[in-house]
Amino acid sequence: MLRLLIALMVPTIAFAAIAEGAAAAGDRRPVLGVLLTAGDAAREARFVDELRLTLDGFEIAVREHGAEDFAALPLRSKLEWIESAADSRDAVATIWLEIAAADAVLLYVVALSTGRAFIRIVEVADSPGAERELAIAAGELLGQVYLLEPGPVWAPVDAAVDQVLDRAAALRERERRTAVGAAAFFTMGGGLYPADGGWLRLGGGAALEVRPVGGLLVRAGLAVVGGPFEDPDDGTIRGFGLHPEIGLGHLWSLGRLRLGPVATAAMPRSTVTLTLGRGAAHTASWWSFRGAAGLQARIDLGPAVALFLEPVIGIWSNRRAFERVSDASTALLTPLIDGAASLGVCFSF
Repeated sequence: MLRLLIALMVPTIAFAAIAEGAAAAGDRRPVLGVLLTAGDAAREARFVDELRLTLDGFEIAVREHGAEDFAALPLRSKLEWIESAADSRDAVATIWLEIAAADAVLLYVVALSTGRAFIRIVEVADSPGAERELAIAAGELLGQVYLLEPGPVWAPVDAAVDQVLDRAAALRERERRTAVGAAAFFTMGGGLYPADGGWLRLGGGAALEVRPVGGLLVRAGLAVVGGPFEDPDDGTIRGFGLHPEIGLGHLWSLGRLRLGPVATAAMPRSTVTLTLGRGAAHTASWWSFRGAAGLQARIDLGPAVALFLEPVIGIWSNRRAFERVSDASTALLTPLIDGAASLGVCFSF
């Protein structure tokens, strides 16, 4: 959970330099300085990527600090270094990350003006999605900087801050509430158990999803599949099926990627028509129970649209064998175990 640890303001915040340079700045984008402290290069790179995606109205200026252990320096020394850096004077704020403990990451947001400072330190739990949460927090704190600014600011800055705050508020609101969505998907499956004849099936379907807070995924759906389609030497085999199912899973957030296990329970109704030799067509229909488990990978394409891929392994309860009347040989044997994969799009309401 995001929480504010330290809040220091000496004595109030004002950026006189911004107001003085507004006329010359024109529509130039405001600069946000990101300081690399050599604490965790991979995490800092992911954080910078998330900042560029979240704060699209700002220019992200990345620079490195020469000290071996910047995090160990006193706060006063850190501020003196930021104030003395030539490019810091062009930045509306400077931010950096520090690893506080094995399970926590600190975000520092510092904005300096003549004789005045705005300092915020935010802590988040160390998790796969921490960089995105930190980027959102940085945007909200930049909004605080401008909300406290007594003088006029650049119009582009004002618009950018409004956009950042609106987006951050929308994202946090979505995280706090239960999300409901609809999914449409294509599916393909085939038998893994040795069998006479094939069991390749193709189709598609739709599902209703409910995603409570915490990554839980609950869904109910219906798929329509065609198959098997076989052409043995002595005739044809044609089939189709209806697959109503319910599913349960848990997805962990890795930035814009969500990944986790899923399990489904279905009651497929299969229908097969066999026309073999000189005999009449024979049609059989039956119900089965199919349990399946697998993995879903979902990537967010936008605030309300996601693309997902879900491969699973399923076990069927009711195997059926169809024999030829002429010689009692097996014409079609349904699988005990099958593999399937679904590719689709989910839309959140």
